[in-house]
Parts: sequence; C-alpha cells; structure tokens
Amino acid sequence: MVYKNKCKYCKKEFEFERFQRFASHVGNCKENPRYDERREKIGNRIRKKHINKIIKCKTCKKIFTLSLTEHQFKKCNRKFCSKKCVNTSKKGNNNVSKRQDVKLKLIKNHWSKSSNKLDTSKKLSESRINAWNKQKKLKIASLPFEKLSRKLRYEILFNERGNKCEICGYEYIDDKSKKGPFEIHHIDGIKLNNKKENLQILCMNCHWKTSNWRNRGNKMSIKSIIKSLETQRKNGTIKTHKYIHLVKGH
Repeated sequence: MVYKNKCKYCKKEFEFERFQRFASHVGNCKENPRYDERREKIGNRIRKKHINKIIKCKTCKKIFTLSLTEHQFKKCNRKFCSKKCVNTSKKGNNNVSKRQDVKLKLIKNHWSKSSNKLDTSKKLSESRINAWNKQKKLKIASLPFEKLSRKLRYEILFNERGNKCEICGYEYIDDKSKKGPFEIHHIDGIKLNNKKENLQILCMNCHWKTSNWRNRGNKMSIKSIIKSLETQRKNGTIKTHKYIHLVKGH
C-alpha cells in the first residue's frame, strides 16, 4: 500500500509506504519553527567537550591520561592504572607483593623491574614442561593404553621396544630428532583396535609388504564393518550399532 499525505510546514505532498518516513520529514523540515532548537540539542549531544585528566598510579607510579566529559571529570576518583595494581595494593602491612610465594608469580608476569626477560622466559618454559609431564604421568596411570592419545601410545611403544623393526631387525636413530624411519602397523587391519598386542613397529619396506598396508585389499564388506563397530563397542566408544542383530552370541 502506498499512502499520500501533505506536510504542514512546506505543504508538499509525499508518497510513502510507512508512516515513519513521513514523520521523520515533518520533524526535520526546514520550515518547522522548532528546527533550530532541535539541531542545537542534537549538536550538543554529539559534540560534548572532553577534558584530559592526568592521574598517577599508586602502586606502579605510572602516569596515564583519561579523556572525560565535565560530568565524568567531577565524579572521577580513579587511583590505579589497571586491575593488577588494584589487587596488589592493600592497606597496612598485609601487602600482597611482600609475600614470598607471590613474588615468584610477579616475576613470571614481568611485574618486577629487576627481573630479566631471559630469566623469566626460562622459568616459564621449565614450569610448563614440568606441568605437562605431570599431566602425562596421570593420564598413563589412570587411563588404559587403548584410550590414550596417539602421541602417548607411540612414545610408550618406542620406549619399550626401541627404534627397531620387529620383522627384519633394522635399527636407525637420527642424531637430531632421535627418531627412525619406522611406522606402526595394525596386525588385524582395524585402525580402531589400538591394543598393545595388535600394534607392531615396522620399517617402511616391511610395512609395505603387509596385506593391509593403507587399506590394501579392504573392500569394506559387511563383515569388516561389523568388526570395526564391535571393537568400538567393546572399547566403550559406541554403545550399540545397526548391525548388532547379525553379531553371533549377542
């Protein structure tokens, strides 16, 4: 629907689909007597004067500036540059920065001026490595071998059996990487069956000779699909599947 209406002030006719467009013209019409008052109010809202206030932080004694309006300038009682400085500053002798256990955290976060960047980076790297090793030990102790990540599984196998092919007996270790050209072979051809008994360390030549090298001869028949689904069900990754009625002894 298209509507027609006439402006009170300029007396022009307008065609519009929505009434809001016509109302916006009436409010902003130049022949409107309140046109100048409206423009002054809009200009004062947009062009508020800002005043720069210089403040000195109490904890780190850093000087910083804030651009504020007149109303904000009167009510501004800021004394710190950041939340870190607020947390470190406390009244009396209970200052957090004087405690020995907190000083180490301040050094790690580059708060102390005397600490070097190299020293702090070394401490951070050591702490990260120690934390990662603790998490790794907990995972190995709590989880079974099948549910560990691929990286941890391969590390455990190479540490136990060494960088050596289990068929031909070829050995090689690189000086820099301390690894060899070896791959892990799944004996039954099911990649989801990650038991220790099913895994074997082989060189690239012996791995290529196997019957199921990179899905060689695997046409994905119903039997192979049922095998893979059953291994997932036994490991606990899947509860049921649609071929469960074909499984014997279920």
